[in-house]
Amino acid sequence: MRLRCATFGGLAILALLAAGCLLGSERVGSGPEAMSWRGNKLTKTYPVNYEKVWTAVAAAVTEAQLSIETQERDGTIGWIKAKRIDGTLVTLDLTNLGGKSTRVSIGVGFFGTDNAKQAAMALIDSLDKKLGK
Repeated sequence: MRLRCATFGGLAILALLAAGCLLGSERVGSGPEAMSWRGNKLTKTYPVNYEKVWTAVAAAVTEAQLSIETQERDGTIGWIKAKRIDGTLVTLDLTNLGGKSTRVSIGVGFFGTDNAKQAAMALIDSLDKKLGK
């Protein structure tokens, strides 16, 4: 019975992948302010140094009333794993691209639903305001 359930679950995931539900990508916006939505992650690159973006991300997380479970950073990468009030996992990954360029990826939940996308965009909007964008 376990084998059947595991096989069925594996096939269901493969079907979603084949249909593009989990790995489909979309460009949101245009020009230097454009973002990409892939799977359950919204990614945007800011022309701002890493330390300033980290500070703004931490403030956006607090403002959104996310409960931080773990966080770590060094001079190159950083990440925050948090939960929303409803228990949904939120991950924020920062990558220092050098100079004044930092990439931020925000993942909400495990699947790329419209609600997940809207929640990630709300965090990006908050981050934009904090960075004066």
